[in-house]
Amino acid sequence: MMSQYNLKKALNKWHTQDLADLFVYYEHSKRVVSSVYTSTDVQNYFSAYYAPNTFTTDTSGFEIWRTGIEAGSGALICREVSPGTNTIFISMNYPSYHTTNAKAIIAAVLRPAVISDALQGLQKGSLYVYNNEEQLLAASGTMIPGFKVSAEMGSYYTDTVNGKKLVIQVSRSEESGFLYVHVIPESVFWNKQREYLNTVLLFMGLFFLVSAAMIIWLSRANYQPWRRLVDTVQHSGTSMASSCEKAENELIQEAFHITLQQRQDYYDRIQSGKANEAENLLLRYLRSESGGEEFFRLVKEEALFPIEGAFALAEYHIESWDQGRITDLGTADTSAVIKQSIADLLDSASNPHMKGSMIVPWDRRSFFVLLSLDTDVLSVQLLEESVSQIAAILEKSGGISSTVLLSDVDNEKTRLPELFRQIQECEKYRSVFGREGLIQYHRISFRKFGYQGNKEYFKNYIWDWLKRDKETTNEFDVLRRLIDESISEKDADAESFLLFQKDLSKVLIQLSSELGISSSTWTEYFKTLACSSSWMEYKLYAAKCLKLFIKFSEITREEKDLINQAAVYIEENFHNADLNLNYISEHFHVSAQHLSRCFRERYQVSIIDYIAQVRVAHAKEALELGMDNIETIALNTGFLSSASFIRTFKKLIGMTPGAYREHYRL
Repeated sequence: MMSQYNLKKALNKWHTQDLADLFVYYEHSKRVVSSVYTSTDVQNYFSAYYAPNTFTTDTSGFEIWRTGIEAGSGALICREVSPGTNTIFISMNYPSYHTTNAKAIIAAVLRPAVISDALQGLQKGSLYVYNNEEQLLAASGTMIPGFKVSAEMGSYYTDTVNGKKLVIQVSRSEESGFLYVHVIPESVFWNKQREYLNTVLLFMGLFFLVSAAMIIWLSRANYQPWRRLVDTVQHSGTSMASSCEKAENELIQEAFHITLQQRQDYYDRIQSGKANEAENLLLRYLRSESGGEEFFRLVKEEALFPIEGAFALAEYHIESWDQGRITDLGTADTSAVIKQSIADLLDSASNPHMKGSMIVPWDRRSFFVLLSLDTDVLSVQLLEESVSQIAAILEKSGGISSTVLLSDVDNEKTRLPELFRQIQECEKYRSVFGREGLIQYHRISFRKFGYQGNKEYFKNYIWDWLKRDKETTNEFDVLRRLIDESISEKDADAESFLLFQKDLSKVLIQLSSELGISSSTWTEYFKTLACSSSWMEYKLYAAKCLKLFIKFSEITREEKDLINQAAVYIEENFHNADLNLNYISEHFHVSAQHLSRCFRERYQVSIIDYIAQVRVAHAKEALELGMDNIETIALNTGFLSSASFIRTFKKLIGMTPGAYREHYRL
């Protein structure tokens, strides 16, 4: 079943599978299928299976769409839309070309699940449908003389009937419960592969020459990667490819009112890794008069623009709320739209197929702004439902306990930051929902409640902001905006001003200590802050203070190098009796507290204990040689006295140096 394998492989690679690709595969598959159904066969089948008055050619019962690529080939796609089943039947016998129902074609055919069903229809040599296993086993003897089928479900196996080798598949429809038996001559599946492999082995040299020529030709033609595969599979030159491209563009343009240039601009940006620009294109389309229901439906069905489309929709909703276009935000309909947007974004982030197939930097902000809109915009109930929804999804895919999450927090104001912090512990979503979520939440919260209502989050807000990835925007301007957003006009009274001055100074001192910045660095700024008499002046100098953290918060690599150098320095200078924390920190021009913290984080031991361990290790070597006495060894390894040496040695080794020497001699 090489054709089925190839199509599934293609679907895994291109989530926006184009209609032209499908038809090329159908055309290719037709060559290895023994028989297909005509429209008469399909209608007779349904007429017999259902009452005659339930079979129509419109959306009230069944939808039949005809389309084709060129004269001599075509496809009839029949999908049952009534409740019960979702079986697809494919026929390749009509050379007509119509786009009357182009929207429905794309909506039905471009879905991976539907493609899989359609492919099963292509592989049928004979089709039999039964309600249950008993009917299947009872009728199996009448399908083909001498043929018996087991009740094994969902597998292919081979059998021989009257000397003829067959491939049989028995499968069950999850929706209808019906059993489908597919009987296909074995040669249909395997002969073509054998012929192909033999040809490759015999003409390997010619194959490489033709491949090289094709690559050169395709590169000159500036074809997209998926189009190259189309041309390779169909082996029919440019006429089919041209027809495919024409059909594809006409269908998409007619169905979605997107011009070919707009679509090409989108693909160009995605292929060059410019996901933000691609999203902006879609957002402009949403704002235009032509945007609307078709785009929403298209994003929902993930036929085109699945990731950027979801983010663009979220931003469009936010704009609508801000501009008052959605006024009754407490209604059930609006709640459903918001929750669906959240679900779409979470699905996009957690779907490995979509995530792996797109070049998208996962640092989007729409999701977090959506969640951060507090009770002035979203009802408390909706906010709680949204958080519960997120927690449930993350618990299922990332191991985060929604029960613990939702029981540990008391209200909706603390629930979101707690959610984001727990998400940070989840490896799968850390870079997506953790740090950026906290930053956006604090930003919205500060803007609404001011400093008085958020002072308990202030340090976390500044700290999380500083630890995120460095932005290309001018640092000073970014920090200035940060301070502007952190200090609300609601705090523009003397009491709030003095409180903010005091708390900010505490935060700066604490952060400088954690980062190993000397307190003298802040002396000038603290004096200026204390003398500030207006919000404007205070914001200016506060931004200058925070700007220093940009420099010191991006020292992870430098810290690692510093600790490595410190460890080497200790190894080379352990014999120096003056070697201690202050001695080393002065040598490397860093604060002793910062060096101690970084060293402990790296080696899980204090720098003083590490020095002692190195000295004792060298002392053990000297004791094993037996050439020096205890006092000489103590002085040579940096201990101030033999008493200090004996005490430290016994603490680390469990015996005195003399006992160790005797034990080693034994």
